Amino acid sequence: MSKGSRSLVASFALAVGLAFSTATDAAAADGLQATTQDSNYSNGYAKVCSYSGDQVLFDTGQGCFQPYGDWVWVRDLDANGIPVGVDWTYYPPNGGAPRSGLIYNSSGKDSGWGSVNKNFAEGGTFTWQTCEVTTSGHVYSGTCSESRSQTT
Repeated sequence: MSKGSRSLVASFALAVGLAFSTATDAAAADGLQATTQDSNYSNGYAKVCSYSGDQVLFDTGQGCFQPYGDWVWVRDLDANGIPVGVDWTYYPPNGGAPRSGLIYNSSGKDSGWGSVNKNFAEGGTFTWQTCEVTTSGHVYSGTCSESRSQTT
């Protein structure tokens, strides 16, 4: 094999490796994720929110989706020591395989908002409910809000 051919093969292998790495990183971003504390909730972009708890006497947490930038926001509203999370599923616009995960905030009531930035194709559907959860991914189903949906 000539030097030019080896260089071409090496370049191709690098490109394939980078493409696979990018796809793997995107897939790894789903599943169980902790939020990063974020004071930028009032950033001027519209959000759609849901509340965990009994929705009659008190709410235990709030979960919001911001379509601009695909941000998920979570905050704890109850000092009971139980984390709050957004249990979500994303349906791509082309009918591809759905993605899903659980984004949780375990920093407590006084910590304010936590957020995670996702990356979804425009025109898909982001569906979620806000619930009390564990940091290992268990959802306390009796605490969940009604399911909400928003176009990405």
